[in-house]
Amino acid sequence: MKRTSVSAWTNLDSGLTAQGNISLGFAIPSDGAYDWRWRVEDAYGNAVPAAPGAYYDAFGNANTPDFRSDQVPPSIPLPKFPTNLDIQATDPVGSDITLFWDEATDNGPVSGISYEIQVAREGGFSDIEAQLFSTAGNDSYPIFLTVDRDPKFWRLRARDVGGNFSAWSPALTFRVTYNDGANHSSGDAQKVCGAGAGVAASSMTGMIFGLALLAFAAGRKVFRRV
Repeated sequence: MKRTSVSAWTNLDSGLTAQGNISLGFAIPSDGAYDWRWRVEDAYGNAVPAAPGAYYDAFGNANTPDFRSDQVPPSIPLPKFPTNLDIQATDPVGSDITLFWDEATDNGPVSGISYEIQVAREGGFSDIEAQLFSTAGNDSYPIFLTVDRDPKFWRLRARDVGGNFSAWSPALTFRVTYNDGANHSSGDAQKVCGAGAGVAASSMTGMIFGLALLAFAAGRKVFRRV
């Protein structure tokens, strides 16, 4: 194996082993393009290919490179929405809330970047409500979240095609609320004199007039001659 930019090869030897799938562990030293090739030898020195120093190109690929090592993480994505507001759910239990962000950049294709998203019930992200990966190449994604009077915290990080992660983005906050559309003020207040807070003015006038009559009748009874 070697970098395409150098001429010297690094030799790896599996040692004598039984036939079958064979793997060799090798820590690729740095980001970049690489070539590799192979040959087989037995305990008697018989080799394939037979010519001394001859090798097969990896994957039968005579062109360079055979693969690229991506060791550069993408930039940190920037969360945009929602932040510092209430999102109204369509159901009293919860709803899909779409999160939006500015995409990360990378030394590889941006279309191959996916995003790990976390939504937590507190700012330390130890109480996670939702965690998932978006599909690649997106700058928004829906997540089902429950209705809650307390704020939710969300953040994300990018993952490129090489499996490298960015750092986590700064966190944003928002709430998920629900409004059933009904006016609950009518009839919900404490009742006074047997009448609800929503009693019409005319009804209240009638009640006051009735009380006045009762008081007048009581006065007549008190001062009536015997």
